[in-house]
Amino acid sequence: MDARRNTLTGVLKIEDGNAEFFSENKTIQIEPVLSVQKGRRGSDFINRWIEVQYGDPEHAFTVYLNDGGWRGWRPILARTNRRIVADLSAELRR
Repeated sequence: MDARRNTLTGVLKIEDGNAEFFSENKTIQIEPVLSVQKGRRGSDFINRWIEVQYGDPEHAFTVYLNDGGWRGWRPILARTNRRIVADLSAELRR
């Protein structure tokens, strides 16, 4: 039940070796990126989520991302999550 309560809507910006998430009242630096995986997570068996682990390897944070454009249909119809995974995976190599 914590997942719904902790859900944020905002903009993910990946550029110049930095990944940042901007919400209405919060900015989260997603760095350094430790791992990126895509797949079904939790009770949402329809959508494939992007699981990103970042920060200190011993005390890593985990965030789950999904493109919510077009009322949630954009990642299904335009495969936009693949681009997000590719861009975040490129951060692993830096």
